Amino acid sequence: MLCLLTSALAIDVTILRPAAAGWKRTQCGGATGTTDLPTKWASQVSPSEPPLPEYPRPTLVRSPHGIFDRNKGDDTTWRTLNGLWEWQPAASATAPPPFGQTLAGSILVPFPIESCLSGVAPKSSSAYVDRSFYRLVVQPRPAKQGSRMMLRFGAVNWQAAVYLNGALATNHTGGYDGFEVEVTTAWRKASASASSDGRGSTAEIDEIGEIGEIEILIAVFNPADRGAQPNGKARISAISSPGGDTYTPASGLWQSVWLEEVPAVFISRVQIAQNDPTTLTATAHLALPHTEQTDTPSLTPLHAPSSALNTAPRLDDMMLLYEVLGTAPSQQVIASGSAPAGTPLRLTIPEPRLWSPDTPVLYDLRVTCAACGASSGAVVGTDGRTDGRAALGAHEGGDVVMAYFGLRTFEVDAFPARRRRTAQAAPSTAGSPRAVSSSGTSRAVSGSGTGDSHYTTPRAVSGYTHYTTLLVGPDLMTTNLSLSQVADCD
Repeated sequence: MLCLLTSALAIDVTILRPAAAGWKRTQCGGATGTTDLPTKWASQVSPSEPPLPEYPRPTLVRSPHGIFDRNKGDDTTWRTLNGLWEWQPAASATAPPPFGQTLAGSILVPFPIESCLSGVAPKSSSAYVDRSFYRLVVQPRPAKQGSRMMLRFGAVNWQAAVYLNGALATNHTGGYDGFEVEVTTAWRKASASASSDGRGSTAEIDEIGEIGEIEILIAVFNPADRGAQPNGKARISAISSPGGDTYTPASGLWQSVWLEEVPAVFISRVQIAQNDPTTLTATAHLALPHTEQTDTPSLTPLHAPSSALNTAPRLDDMMLLYEVLGTAPSQQVIASGSAPAGTPLRLTIPEPRLWSPDTPVLYDLRVTCAACGASSGAVVGTDGRTDGRAALGAHEGGDVVMAYFGLRTFEVDAFPARRRRTAQAAPSTAGSPRAVSSSGTSRAVSGSGTGDSHYTTPRAVSGYTHYTTLLVGPDLMTTNLSLSQVADCD
């Protein structure tokens, strides 16, 4: 049985999900469940509502309307696909993808397969599933003319192959980094495929009332500690025998999955580097398709040959506008500048308020590509560049994203007797015995405590400590930022 969930947002799509009645939290913690420790938050999870509905990328919030809520995002530009998906184990390593077939069970995304909340967690190590299929069917409505639709995955452990309507769209290896695939062509075909009167052209797509379908099928493989990939302390044996310093694997879709509508050319990444406590260097990058008409278009950096692009002249010289906003409540522009995409821009912050553990001040950085939405005739500045400032209104079109940063730097010092990381942060309100500036502009946040979590490979080569935060005394918050390499003998 499938449940139809419709959307009234800009990304208008109907999601055909398995029935919520088929999901139940799985017992974990070994055969007897003695170490199964559900929390009050787990009891609030329901298959009727998408888990983790928050905006999944708070460091890069996209909004053409100036809605830069890091928790919610701009709901006219994205749609979560978290929730129940069809799921079943693969019959064998060579089993073909079950295209067009309803899968045997369901799983609650984005909880990993071994999680109690997935609804399919194995109760013993012998029941571990290393290969499986996920399936979700959506019925899209037409997107905005000239826009592109991206399907984004926060993380899938460990290997994933993504199919759209039976065709391989992309594959990815690596369980801890996100990836994306463009689904624009499939989206347009599905929203136009059911037209019965010939209105299937791109020019008339907004008039189409009937809807096709997109089948998203994902093949997942995670051998955990049976494989050669780095796997930390994850052990299949921990499913039956939890305890010690091992933990169960976390396979499959374990981070949010979502759709995002973007302009034809869009800001794909913003890098922020700090030079000192008062300045930063920002670099934004653009992405665009190789060609306009392909079934599986791939993304290319901005500096692709302009002859291959159906976009504005001098695209490889497109200018971006950077604006640093002051802290709440005013949020006024306090520093700004323009630079070509992919070129670092240095900005100085007037009267900076430095970050510290007790005053974690954050600044917003708005990046505008005013001409990104244009397919031709982009506004060209007097210097021959397509300039964000020359276009009509930074927020009237194009692409606008918001990132954020805290003013702090990190350095290695030799106090007390060994090398360690320290953070140059704002002075503590209660003072600090290790202030590094008589002007009070910065102080050292000294590393303290022990991080005893090591990331291992099957050959147990080395590991790095994680951070630990603790309070020492009445006035000093100390954070262990040690990245010292240690021998790992697990």
